[in-house]
Amino acid sequence: MAEAQLREGQAAASQARRRLALAEVRSSISGMIYNLPARAGAYVNAGDLIANVGRLDKLRVRVYVDEPELGRIAVGQPVAITWDALPGVTWTGAVEKFPSEVIALGTRQVGEVFCAIENSNGKLVPGTNVTADIRTRVAPDALTIPKECVRRDGAQNGVFSIKGDQVFWQKVELGVSSATRTQVVSGLKEGDSVALPVERPLKTGDRVKPEYP
Repeated sequence: MAEAQLREGQAAASQARRRLALAEVRSSISGMIYNLPARAGAYVNAGDLIANVGRLDKLRVRVYVDEPELGRIAVGQPVAITWDALPGVTWTGAVEKFPSEVIALGTRQVGEVFCAIENSNGKLVPGTNVTADIRTRVAPDALTIPKECVRRDGAQNGVFSIKGDQVFWQKVELGVSSATRTQVVSGLKEGDSVALPVERPLKTGDRVKPEYP
């Protein structure tokens, strides 16, 4: 009888150890926990998110690029990431994956470009909204103007140049561009003044009162 009770106790202990082992949740990868929604004492069901685990020294950034700009993107191009929460800090990396399709994002048609960046200081937090600058081409000592100054007349790009107190239509040839500025290859020279958009449409010969910063 004593041996039977011993075997029964051993079986109960073994079953308790198995049940305890089932209560342990192990990550399939090594890394750092950067999000822990589960709390002590809470009940979880199969499929519930318990924690996010990953490497924070290297991050993948999803960048939404407008469809007309996708033709300039290529794998390996350098990218710089900035975050408004930490002004003055820049993370660098490269384009890792080109989008396989174009999707709708609000009123925009965009492609999802994936970039791999270094985050050795661990300051960039996963899930944040960042600004990405992908360098597709380099134009040293380029003459640039704000993008909003460029106007179109049919298939021709142009600007309204300011001479004295009048504006005149001037055809221009454009080169590379950033998010805010575009290169002028021909049609303008350094020191020329161009008009920014105003509420009233401009035409050649209109008189203006230039206001310079």
